[in-house]
Amino acid sequence: MTLTLHVPIPYDPGDPHEQAGILFGTPGHARLITGPLPLDQRGPDWVTLADPGHAHAAALAQAQGWAQIGYWHSHPPGTPFGPSEVDITDWQAALDTLGQPFLDFPIVTGGITHVYRLTPGHAPQEVAWISPPPDQTS
Repeated sequence: MTLTLHVPIPYDPGDPHEQAGILFGTPGHARLITGPLPLDQRGPDWVTLADPGHAHAAALAQAQGWAQIGYWHSHPPGTPFGPSEVDITDWQAALDTLGQPFLDFPIVTGGITHVYRLTPGHAPQEVAWISPPPDQTS
């Protein structure tokens, strides 16, 4: 199964800090994606989503009938594309908490996006992703 990004990941290649956000939608379809917000706590290789804007986005998503379907984050350029052990531990906790059949986790490294899917009892697997043209994003 593919992850369709109906909206772009709000990644800023000029930002020296790690970036992250939450994906909302239906399984395999990200329709709302938060990005780094002003009150998030960020360093060159770590991020904590602390801005209440993420909770506001969750409320908007819920009103549309969408659920949280994953998280995205960046890795500094020159680092491995795949998830770190910290990523996998965090992802497993999110999967256990959210009760979804799977969660998707895009990682943007040096402007290149790879998407990993985690299902209960399995290691993360890289999956294909697409972003439809702007006139086909509904």
